Amino acid sequence: MMTPDYSEWSDIERLLEGKLTPEEIAAEAAESEARRVDPETSQRNAHWAGQNRLGALKKAERLAAIKEREEGENQRRAECRAAGLPEGKLKPQLLKRPTKVKLTPNVRADIWRLHKSGLSPRGICHSIKATLAIVERAIRLEAAKEAKAAAKVEVKTNPLCEQ
Repeated sequence: MMTPDYSEWSDIERLLEGKLTPEEIAAEAAESEARRVDPETSQRNAHWAGQNRLGALKKAERLAAIKEREEGENQRRAECRAAGLPEGKLKPQLLKRPTKVKLTPNVRADIWRLHKSGLSPRGICHSIKATLAIVERAIRLEAAKEAKAAAKVEVKTNPLCEQ
């Protein structure tokens, strides 16, 4: 009687037939496990597990800081109630700066003078108490005016440019 060639059969069929030995089963399981988890993957998984632990610690610290702030705020409110003061937060005082500067020729000249001296547009806004849009528009208009004047001078000095 000739034994069949089990190499063509699947492991399940061999197992069902009872032809697979426990050693072969263990060897197959170890091989499939080694194929499934390579060292690089396990190292990467360990790295991200560590990162997740760090994230959880940071989250716990953040929640503890929030809780500490809330407790401090509650304590401040209790002290204010005991002293008979209003317990709301102190509101920051807003600066009252007029920003209704009209774009008159004098204002344009001032803005251009400050711009030529090297002051930034935000600095100009602060110094003359105007909005940034007004300052930028004045700079654009004055730059165009200067460019136009320079073009006129170029045409007068070089008559070939007209043609």
